[in-house]
Amino acid sequence: MLGSLDGMDAKSEQMHQLKPEWAIDEEIGSLAAKVRANVLSQLPESEKTIYEKPNPNDDESRLANEISGRMKDELVKACKQQYVDTGILPQAALEAKLEAYTSAL
Repeated sequence: MLGSLDGMDAKSEQMHQLKPEWAIDEEIGSLAAKVRANVLSQLPESEKTIYEKPNPNDDESRLANEISGRMKDELVKACKQQYVDTGILPQAALEAKLEAYTSAL
């Protein structure tokens, strides 16, 4: 039903795509997994091992936090382009949705 309403007024300059919350949540989860895999694939094996280490020392924790920060930045940027810039979600709603994902990276 939403899909049939999506884009009905082709003359409108500000057409926003309608998406159910569950679909957005699934897309963000999938995107988070892709961003994580992409960042990890670009790391040397030694840094990837440190990132995945359960009990890193202080130096390793700093590196792991840097890698995590890179993942978070990429996820936020991609989601902002996909949801905020297109008018699907306001910035505040996106930030609320991303909290769970960014804390897990």
